[in-house]
Amino acid sequence: MELKKIQYFLSIVEEGSLSKAAQSLYLTQPTLSRFLARLEEEAGVQLFRRNKDSSLELTEAGEAYLNAAKKINRIWQSLEADFSALKESESEHICVAIDNDGLHTFVRSCADVIIKKYPNVTLETHCLNSGEIQRGVLEGKIDIGYTSYYQFKDELSYEHIEENEINLVVSKNNSLAKKYCQIAGQKNVRISINELPKSTPFLLMREGHVLRQCIDGYMETHNVTPYVPTTYFRLDYIGKILSDDDTLVGFCPNNHIFKELCYIALDPPLYHKRGLCYRKGRKLTEAQKLLVGMMSEAPKKWWRE
Repeated sequence: MELKKIQYFLSIVEEGSLSKAAQSLYLTQPTLSRFLARLEEEAGVQLFRRNKDSSLELTEAGEAYLNAAKKINRIWQSLEADFSALKESESEHICVAIDNDGLHTFVRSCADVIIKKYPNVTLETHCLNSGEIQRGVLEGKIDIGYTSYYQFKDELSYEHIEENEINLVVSKNNSLAKKYCQIAGQKNVRISINELPKSTPFLLMREGHVLRQCIDGYMETHNVTPYVPTTYFRLDYIGKILSDDDTLVGFCPNNHIFKELCYIALDPPLYHKRGLCYRKGRKLTEAQKLLVGMMSEAPKKWWRE
């Protein structure tokens, strides 16, 4: 039996239907249906009974196949554990990527703890943008990434760390600031993106950045086609750009504080998610598990930018 066939078969048994199994395996139902048809053809017996409600039940031959599949799967899991132990007894290199220079100190403090416990481990850190991090993890060049994300990639596992609300931001001389600062002391004061004039000039992050994807998705949902005369590539620049142009309206996560700007909450709210990612199905080494645990459980103050 091929390992992939075993995993697919076990998932079908566990879920009890092709549709649910396909969803858990991130496959289309027709793909999994063809797999099962080929599997039964190769076995020369019917492994499942198809019920009228689309549920599946094991036949007697299917029960025998299940017992064999479980044994092989246990052997493989044991072998993986042995390989992992062997790998950890040798030198291990962990590549971590972060999307914020300010996190280097914290990651290095985590590395010191790991190296003290696992002297054979070396840890390399890179600062990249969100797209580069997720691509690097998918390609196996990066072991663990800390990044922002707007949409989940099926091939990655995520450890959610924090979620920050994204506000509109304007110069204090902007007409919006003058209007909303008068009631800024009240709670739950928000503005709909549709209340803004169609001619509103927006300052947005360059296309391809996760923050831009998040904002573009929000605007599309609310049927807004933004006029974007100006873009930028680092969030650090937004304060100066908006201060120099009183007409522009930008977006900024509320964990970035620019004292020279006025923050206006959106209705409905827009959120920016951040966390750790690594390849789905990958068996983390003990050192990697420790690193993920420390970074996941870190106080939020470490993640403030």
